[in-house]
Amino acid sequence: MTISAVSNLSILAKIQSGAVAYPAETESARITRILNETTVVKDVIDPGTYTLLARNAGTADALTLCNAYAGTATAAIYETKTGAVGYANEDRRNQDVLANGYFAISPTFIPANGISSQRSQGDVINSVKVGYNNGSSVTVTSSGSVATYGTIAATIETDISNEPNATALANVYIGMRAYPKTSLSSIEVRVDNPTMGSVVRDKMLNMYFGLPIQIAGLPLTVSATTYFGFVEGWNLSFSQLAAKITLRTTEKTYSFRTTQWEDAAPAQRWLDVGAAIQWLQYE
Repeated sequence: MTISAVSNLSILAKIQSGAVAYPAETESARITRILNETTVVKDVIDPGTYTLLARNAGTADALTLCNAYAGTATAAIYETKTGAVGYANEDRRNQDVLANGYFAISPTFIPANGISSQRSQGDVINSVKVGYNNGSSVTVTSSGSVATYGTIAATIETDISNEPNATALANVYIGMRAYPKTSLSSIEVRVDNPTMGSVVRDKMLNMYFGLPIQIAGLPLTVSATTYFGFVEGWNLSFSQLAAKITLRTTEKTYSFRTTQWEDAAPAQRWLDVGAAIQWLQYE
């Protein structure tokens, strides 16, 4: 006998949405609207960042629509262990790091052959053109990266309605992609290691999308410094001989948004920041 189970994300791919026109709204409101046209239970829907153009009526599967609008905002649609579907905007991982820090995983729990990494100059974008408002565009370039690698350009077409949002998005892409990063595409963690404490084991067994992690003491050929990244997916497996979780991660720069001066309130004062502030240095 074979039992096949499908998730709510898979179900979204079979539901048609968009039969009515959508007004101009943020990507968060647009995704909420699409999910409301389906039968799925919603998880947290983060606030929107970018304002989208109005959309004419025209059906498409709900998953494709949600992913398109989330992708425009460099964010993600995800599913919880209970089957609820949520929207994590591009700031959620920042908020998680600021609130909880990066969760440390000791290399003791990782077999010698349990890590795969990837680094490619093909991931670099140092001149990005973002299309917006049905024909307008804005371009942002990293002069430092261009001096090192030459111009590696990309064009991103979006449903964004205005120039400030398009410029903000272009800067996000440059911040993520101007220089190649080494991501640990596969990390095998043995949850049956007898030296693993209950805190780490519970965290591994209650894994969630976007968990910030750090791993110190990796071989220099893998990472010369402490690796900081975010979990994008995982596979938990058990057998008579082993219990392990294999994590798929991306390097922190692809997700963590560096605060820009324009993000700070004009009236903000250093003494208002707080005496307990901790300054962290990342590579």
